[in-house]
Amino acid sequence: MSRFPTFLACFLGAAVVFGLSGCGDKTTTDKTNGKTPSADAGLAKLSPVDRAAAEKQKFCPVSNKPLGGKMGTPIKFTIEETEFFLCCDGCKSTAKKEPDRILANVKKLTANK
Repeated sequence: MSRFPTFLACFLGAAVVFGLSGCGDKTTTDKTNGKTPSADAGLAKLSPVDRAAAEKQKFCPVSNKPLGGKMGTPIKFTIEETEFFLCCDGCKSTAKKEPDRILANVKKLTANK
């Protein structure tokens, strides 16, 4: 019996877990000066209220990456009436699949700051 199908299944499973879920490093450069954008650049597109909330949270509760900067403008997301920010669209599916873990992370990130 060939081991190729088993290897292929394992390889594809690893690719999904490590390469296609959550966020990837979406580093972009500013077209005017070629520099990587700062966190302020990503946060600047938010309303003042949302920007203050994102600055308090600082990190994505899914990926633990900083909000803003090379990940772009943070994305507002809600689970069980709790609003918070994700670093990118790629983190939405994980947030939906693991709401309890994500809400616990949000609570840690926003506690007494």
